[in-house]
Amino acid sequence: MNELLEMTEARMHVYNMLRNIFANEPTMKVLKSLSNGVLKDLSENEDVKEGVEKMAEASREIKNTRDLDELHAEFARLFLMGKMAVPPYESLYKGGKTLMGDAAVAVRKEYLEEGLQVEKLYQEPDDHIATEFEFMFFLCKKTVAALKKSGEKKAGAFLAKQRDFMETHLGNWAPQFCDKILDSTNSDFYRGAALLTKGFIEEDSRFLKEAGEK
Repeated sequence: MNELLEMTEARMHVYNMLRNIFANEPTMKVLKSLSNGVLKDLSENEDVKEGVEKMAEASREIKNTRDLDELHAEFARLFLMGKMAVPPYESLYKGGKTLMGDAAVAVRKEYLEEGLQVEKLYQEPDDHIATEFEFMFFLCKKTVAALKKSGEKKAGAFLAKQRDFMETHLGNWAPQFCDKILDSTNSDFYRGAALLTKGFIEEDSRFLKEAGEK
């Protein structure tokens, strides 16, 4: 049980970091955390290791406001509506040609059913990758709380919800999203973020599947 608790807490922190990376332009606080090795020794997955290293090195190279502005401009070019080279919305990877497709409606329903209060609900498509990461963070947090109260059955239900969401949504399009980032930028920071995300999604999909078989 302690091993499951520790694993879920670690996963929770990674999802929290990923939602921060893709929700907004990086802040100095996030960059400092990455440069200090907050994700060091996270995994033996090669993509994760390379991604963490790239992001840490890129974060250490941000020395002044000009450097930060350049990183913010790259975020805007890659992900912001009107400019985005890499759309961060699930619907556009599921055969849809417009935002607010079936995937957005489906994930919104899941958020509301679980009680997640999304900050930008109804203000932008609910299938933004940062919001899907936020949902996984939210479910991990609920799993941790259940485990600390010896609520193994409830924790198992939350893990099952995570597995279903991964299989139905996040795991079905996040790898393609990451590949598109790698094809679209020379920024070590965002190339690192893509590698970290791709490797972590691969590992977490396997973890959730194995957890469901126990």
